[in-house]
Amino acid sequence: MTVRTIDLTPSWREVAKIIEIGLTCGTYDGKKMARDELHRMASIIDALKLMVDNLELERNELLAALKQMHFMFAAHQTIDETEHGDVCGTAGGKAITQARDAIAKVGEPLKGNDDE
Repeated sequence: MTVRTIDLTPSWREVAKIIEIGLTCGTYDGKKMARDELHRMASIIDALKLMVDNLELERNELLAALKQMHFMFAAHQTIDETEHGDVCGTAGGKAITQARDAIAKVGEPLKGNDDE
């Protein structure tokens, strides 16, 4: 026997409509519950915004560190080419490629931020 779960959680838009009805047509207690829920939702949104801002800051710091590593690898590669005539050997070439790939990946915009 297969058990299925149906998610009946209302969307934020649906909750906003319910709150609107509570604020306009509700009893004193209904209006109070609607106001309390509206304030709770605002706190959740503020907390999420702060989390996104912190993630963006951390992402930018990581990108700067990776770019610095890339420049360090590139400078080391140039020195090796000049002094030894090779490209840091296979391990050095792989490290530079990995650093470039990491920079490209971190430099991509965060998904979901297109709406801002």
